[in-house]
Amino acid sequence: MPGAEVVHDLPELFAALAPDEEAVVIGGESIYRQLLPFCRIARVTKSYVNYPADRFFPNLDLLPNWRLESQGEMLEENGVQFQYVDYVNLDPCPVPAEQEAI
Repeated sequence: MPGAEVVHDLPELFAALAPDEEAVVIGGESIYRQLLPFCRIARVTKSYVNYPADRFFPNLDLLPNWRLESQGEMLEENGVQFQYVDYVNLDPCPVPAEQEAI
């Protein structure tokens, strides 16, 4: 993807971000769990179908810091119902300042 930057750990990510820069996180579950506390907004596509899987995106409806901000209409494509939902983190963790190498 043009403009994409790959990082390998959280310190490298935080060092690469400019103050107040918006970034998009493409996970897996462990990446989402590590970065969600730092996110101010989560734009989620909720699909209403059960696929066999052993890992899932965290359910923000069950997390105390997250509040539903908006939700789109129910859509359907190829028999799968889904909707776009935005959440706001009421108390995001601050992104650590760049640290000097030891």
